[in-house]
Amino acid sequence: MTNKMISEITSLVENAKTVFVSSVDENGYPNTKAMLSLQRDGLGVHYFSTNLSSKRVSQFKANPKACIYYCDESAFQGLMLTGKIEVCTDSYHKELLWREGFEMYYPKGVTDDDYCVYKFIAEKGRYYPGSRETFDINELIKAEIMMIIEKFSVSGWDLISIPSKAWLDNRNNTAELITAIEQADKECGSCGCEFDNLYKKALIYLKSNIEIFCK
Repeated sequence: MTNKMISEITSLVENAKTVFVSSVDENGYPNTKAMLSLQRDGLGVHYFSTNLSSKRVSQFKANPKACIYYCDESAFQGLMLTGKIEVCTDSYHKELLWREGFEMYYPKGVTDDDYCVYKFIAEKGRYYPGSRETFDINELIKAEIMMIIEKFSVSGWDLISIPSKAWLDNRNNTAELITAIEQADKECGSCGCEFDNLYKKALIYLKSNIEIFCK
């Protein structure tokens, strides 16, 4: 997977306003609807808000298999991800996705019993036009984190460049690298440079997939 393809996929996902989300109904047919693209944990976990009383909630509870599709029709780009959806009703996820104006759909606010969150965990993917082969989501995550750490390694800032270079050489200092990125994010995570978002994305990946990256 090339850096160009990773950059295209990342840009496609980050710029998307809507995502097509598909469930499987009781007769085995796909049901697709467009949903607002609200929040993600990197490229592996995607969140959506909906009414707990909606028909698709019962579909996902019965069969969590799902497919989401990002597309930019003007650029002829499309990313299909398959995986599973969890229906979340806990306060953490509801607060995570709550946005101003949601009262229109959930009159009782963030604690509204009819408000819930879909947590889509990707497993496989296909991207057009970059590749027509199915890839494992961990391959994409590994490739993206490598590209991010390579940028850190040539940043010229010793705080992140030194542990980044060491990590690229042997992967034995993941904990040290996480600490360095956390400090960099604290000191410069909202300065407006391209690294602002990369700090946060790197931390999500490294913390949630630490076993993968230590191999």
